Amino acid sequence: MNDKDNGPVQNLLKALEEVSPSETLDGLKQSLRERGIDVDSAVQEAQRTVNQYVREHRLAWRTQARSKLAQFLALKQGIKSWREESPEKVQSTFEDLLHGRFGAEFGEQAAMAFRNKKEMTTDDKAALLDSLSLLTEIEKLQNGAEEKK
Repeated sequence: MNDKDNGPVQNLLKALEEVSPSETLDGLKQSLRERGIDVDSAVQEAQRTVNQYVREHRLAWRTQARSKLAQFLALKQGIKSWREESPEKVQSTFEDLLHGRFGAEFGEQAAMAFRNKKEMTTDDKAALLDSLSLLTEIEKLQNGAEEKK
Protein backbone atom coordinates (compact mmCIF):
# COMPACT_ATOMS: atom_id res chain seq x y z
CA MET A 1 0.00 0.00 0.00
CA ASN A 2 1.49 3.34 -0.91
CA ASP A 3 1.22 6.63 0.99
CA LYS A 4 -1.63 7.88 -1.20
CA ASP A 5 -3.81 4.97 -0.04
CA ASN A 6 -3.35 5.94 3.62
CA GLY A 7 -5.16 8.76 5.36
CA PRO A 8 -3.29 11.86 6.55
CA VAL A 9 -2.98 10.55 10.11
CA GLN A 10 -1.50 7.22 9.00
CA ASN A 11 0.94 8.99 6.68
CA LEU A 12 1.95 11.35 9.49
CA LEU A 13 2.56 8.51 11.92
CA LYS A 14 4.56 6.54 9.36
CA ALA A 15 6.69 9.59 8.59
CA LEU A 16 7.27 10.32 12.27
CA GLU A 17 8.62 6.79 12.76
CA GLU A 18 11.24 7.47 10.08
CA VAL A 19 12.38 10.88 11.38
CA SER A 20 15.35 11.22 13.70
CA PRO A 21 14.41 12.00 17.32
CA SER A 22 17.00 14.79 17.35
CA GLU A 23 15.21 16.64 14.52
CA THR A 24 14.10 20.17 15.43
CA LEU A 25 10.45 21.14 15.24
CA ASP A 26 11.04 23.32 12.19
CA GLY A 27 13.12 20.58 10.56
CA LEU A 28 10.40 18.05 11.31
CA LYS A 29 7.71 20.23 9.74
CA GLN A 30 9.89 20.81 6.67
CA SER A 31 10.60 17.08 6.35
CA LEU A 32 6.89 16.27 6.54
CA ARG A 33 6.03 18.92 3.92
CA GLU A 34 8.67 17.47 1.59
CA ARG A 35 6.95 14.08 1.92
CA GLY A 36 3.66 15.72 0.93
CA ILE A 37 2.14 15.45 4.38
CA ASP A 38 -0.15 18.25 5.50
CA VAL A 39 0.37 18.32 9.27
CA ASP A 40 -2.60 20.60 9.91
CA SER A 41 -4.92 18.30 7.96
CA ALA A 42 -3.66 15.25 9.85
CA VAL A 43 -4.11 16.96 13.22
CA GLN A 44 -7.63 18.08 12.31
CA GLU A 45 -8.57 14.56 11.23
CA ALA A 46 -7.17 13.13 14.46
CA GLN A 47 -9.17 15.68 16.47
CA ARG A 48 -12.35 14.82 14.55
CA THR A 49 -11.79 11.12 15.19
CA VAL A 50 -11.22 11.64 18.91
CA ASN A 51 -14.21 13.98 19.24
CA GLN A 52 -16.47 11.51 17.45
CA TYR A 53 -15.33 8.68 19.72
CA VAL A 54 -15.92 10.82 22.81
CA ARG A 55 -19.41 11.80 21.62
CA GLU A 56 -20.34 8.19 20.93
CA HIS A 57 -18.94 6.74 24.15
CA ARG A 58 -19.28 9.41 26.80
CA LEU A 59 -22.83 8.38 27.65
CA ALA A 60 -22.32 4.63 27.35
CA TRP A 61 -22.54 4.31 31.13
CA ARG A 62 -26.09 5.65 30.98
CA THR A 63 -27.15 3.02 28.48
CA GLN A 64 -25.62 0.31 30.65
CA ALA A 65 -27.27 1.71 33.79
CA ARG A 66 -30.68 1.87 32.11
CA SER A 67 -30.30 -1.71 30.94
CA LYS A 68 -29.42 -2.90 34.45
CA LEU A 69 -32.31 -0.91 35.95
CA ALA A 70 -34.78 -2.47 33.49
CA GLN A 71 -33.38 -5.91 34.31
CA PHE A 72 -33.72 -5.22 38.04
CA LEU A 73 -37.30 -3.93 37.72
CA ALA A 74 -38.32 -6.96 35.65
CA LEU A 75 -36.77 -9.23 38.26
CA LYS A 76 -38.53 -7.37 41.07
CA GLN A 77 -41.91 -7.64 39.33
CA GLY A 78 -41.50 -11.40 39.04
CA ILE A 79 -41.19 -11.89 42.80
CA LYS A 80 -44.35 -12.35 44.81
CA SER A 81 -44.45 -10.04 47.83
CA TRP A 82 -44.56 -11.57 51.28
CA ARG A 83 -47.12 -8.89 52.16
CA GLU A 84 -49.59 -10.93 50.12
CA GLU A 85 -49.07 -13.97 52.38
CA SER A 86 -50.91 -14.68 55.59
CA PRO A 87 -49.41 -13.31 58.82
CA GLU A 88 -48.87 -16.89 60.00
CA LYS A 89 -46.84 -17.79 56.92
CA VAL A 90 -44.76 -14.60 57.24
CA GLN A 91 -44.10 -15.38 60.92
CA SER A 92 -43.20 -18.98 60.15
CA THR A 93 -40.83 -18.02 57.33
CA PHE A 94 -39.25 -15.29 59.47
CA GLU A 95 -38.61 -17.85 62.21
CA ASP A 96 -37.06 -20.13 59.58
CA LEU A 97 -34.80 -17.26 58.59
CA LEU A 98 -33.71 -16.63 62.16
CA HIS A 99 -32.97 -20.32 62.71
CA GLY A 100 -30.85 -20.70 59.59
CA ARG A 101 -33.28 -22.68 57.47
CA PHE A 102 -32.79 -20.19 54.61
CA GLY A 103 -29.10 -20.92 54.67
CA ALA A 104 -26.60 -20.71 57.49
CA GLU A 105 -25.24 -17.32 56.41
CA PHE A 106 -28.70 -15.75 56.46
CA GLY A 107 -29.60 -17.24 59.83
CA GLU A 108 -26.47 -16.03 61.61
CA GLN A 109 -26.72 -12.53 60.17
CA ALA A 110 -30.47 -12.26 60.75
CA ALA A 111 -30.24 -13.58 64.30
CA MET A 112 -27.50 -11.08 65.11
CA ALA A 113 -29.33 -8.21 63.46
CA PHE A 114 -32.61 -8.87 65.26
CA ARG A 115 -31.42 -10.21 68.62
CA ASN A 116 -32.42 -7.02 70.46
CA LYS A 117 -35.61 -6.52 68.52
CA LYS A 118 -38.43 -7.83 70.70
CA GLU A 119 -41.33 -6.93 68.49
CA MET A 120 -41.55 -6.54 64.75
CA THR A 121 -44.73 -5.99 62.85
CA THR A 122 -45.78 -8.52 60.27
CA ASP A 123 -45.38 -5.82 57.64
CA ASP A 124 -41.75 -5.21 58.68
CA LYS A 125 -41.06 -8.95 58.56
CA ALA A 126 -42.69 -9.19 55.13
CA ALA A 127 -40.59 -6.24 53.90
CA LEU A 128 -37.43 -7.96 55.14
CA LEU A 129 -38.43 -11.22 53.45
CA ASP A 130 -39.20 -9.31 50.23
CA SER A 131 -35.72 -7.80 50.30
CA LEU A 132 -34.17 -11.17 51.02
CA SER A 133 -36.09 -12.75 48.13
CA LEU A 134 -34.97 -9.98 45.79
CA LEU A 135 -31.33 -10.27 46.89
CA THR A 136 -31.45 -14.03 46.41
CA GLU A 137 -32.80 -13.60 42.86
CA ILE A 138 -30.17 -10.96 42.05
CA GLU A 139 -27.46 -13.32 43.29
CA LYS A 140 -28.83 -16.12 41.09
CA LEU A 141 -28.88 -13.76 38.10
CA GLN A 142 -25.31 -12.63 38.73
CA ASN A 143 -24.07 -16.19 39.23
CA GLY A 144 -25.74 -17.19 35.97
CA ALA A 145 -24.06 -14.29 34.16
CA GLU A 146 -20.65 -15.21 35.63
CA GLU A 147 -21.06 -18.85 34.55
CA LYS A 148 -21.69 -17.73 30.96
CA LYS A 149 -18.37 -15.86 30.87
